[in-house]
Amino acid sequence: MHRTLRFALLLSLLVLPAAGAPTAGAQSPPDAATQPLPASPSADVLTPAPRVKPTPMVAELLESIELERIQIAELRRALPGGRDRSQRLELQRRIERIKLDGEVARLRVQLGYAQREGRQAVAEVLERALQMIQSPAAPGQPSARPRPEAR
Repeated sequence: MHRTLRFALLLSLLVLPAAGAPTAGAQSPPDAATQPLPASPSADVLTPAPRVKPTPMVAELLESIELERIQIAELRRALPGGRDRSQRLELQRRIERIKLDGEVARLRVQLGYAQREGRQAVAEVLERALQMIQSPAAPGQPSARPRPEAR
C-alpha cells in the first residue's frame, strides 16, 4: 500500500511540471506578472516573488489538497484529546481513508487533463496508478512491479 502511494506521489511530481509546460505553438505574450523583477539595488532588501496564477489543473489539485487538509482538521477537532486506543485507531483509519480518497481525486484530475490534452502515454500511466490504488494486490499475490533478480 505504501509503495503504491509513493509511486502515485512520484508520478504526480513527474506529471505536474509537464502539465504546466506550454505545448508546441501555444506561446502566450510576456506578462508583467511572469517577468522577473529587476535586481534590487541593495542586497539587504528582499523583494517578494510575483504571484503567478496557477494553471487550471494546478488550481484543482491545490483545491483538493486544501479540502483534504480541512477534512482531517475537522476530524481531529471532533475527537477530543483524551482518546482511548480504539478511538485513536478509528481516527487513524478515517484519516487514511481521507488521504487515499484525496490521492485518487488528484490522480483523476490529472488523468482528465492528460486525456483532454491528448497525452495518451501519461494517461495510461495515471490509469495504472489509479487501478493499483483502487484494487491493490491481495497479500501473497504478486505485485505489478517485477522483483529484481537475485545475484
